[in-house]
Amino acid sequence: MTDNEYTPEEELESSEDLVYDDAENAVDKIKDLKAKLKQSQEERQEYLDGWQRAKADLINVKKRAVDEQGSFLERAGTAFVEDLFPVLDSFDMAFKNKEAWESAPEQWRRGVEYIHGQLLSIIESRGVKIINPLGQPFNHNEHQSIASITVEDPSQEGIVLDVVRTGYKLGDTVIRPADVKVGSNV
Repeated sequence: MTDNEYTPEEELESSEDLVYDDAENAVDKIKDLKAKLKQSQEERQEYLDGWQRAKADLINVKKRAVDEQGSFLERAGTAFVEDLFPVLDSFDMAFKNKEAWESAPEQWRRGVEYIHGQLLSIIESRGVKIINPLGQPFNHNEHQSIASITVEDPSQEGIVLDVVRTGYKLGDTVIRPADVKVGSNV
């Protein structure tokens, strides 16, 4: 047999080497593909998490903007109403002076009462409520005691007996507490 002759044993040996090399390459390729798949899954999860955070942030920004807009409008409405307090106080003082009020012509009084009613309608349309606690128990959250009135009747103790200055609320927030005189048995 010469060196150049082909034998079937050699073919078998070389095919085993090829199969072995191909198997090693396949295993390496599978490992590489698994690594790339894992990396891709991690990147996908990272992008998904980032997108979800960004979406949540956007929703929160929108909510905050709506809240701030409402808060701004409320403050603007409160400022407007607070500017009207001196005018409303002037009406109250005019109505409390019974002698002067009764001496004015009736048509003039009706006109002034109508204007006062319009002004109250405007502030009530903006959500403002009047605090007029006459005859009610003193409430430090809505009333400010400026004086006490000595009473003999114990049931009048702690009761608002006179409203010196009307108070106002916007929703549940007291804009200005009512100045009151409270019954005291001392």
